[in-house]
Amino acid sequence: MYRPKAKIVVCTDKMDIVRNTNLIRNAIGYYIPTFSGRENLLKRTIQVFKESGLCKSGDKVIAVYGTHEMHPEQSNIMNIVEVP
Repeated sequence: MYRPKAKIVVCTDKMDIVRNTNLIRNAIGYYIPTFSGRENLLKRTIQVFKESGLCKSGDKVIAVYGTHEMHPEQSNIMNIVEVP
């Protein structure tokens, strides 16, 4: 079975999702206590990833999220972001 080298990182405010994600091979779950604005969340998450060694400046990350913070199960945006 083909498994890409890229890590899948799931950021959520639900600890049960973090625990379940950490059971999946090549996937990492991160607990983010609050989702206050997409742009702030993305910047904060990338900073945490840089500090933990998951990415470095110049890397590209793919962010998938939804526009409705009250409905986290709905994802309708995908961005490719270069790590500053």
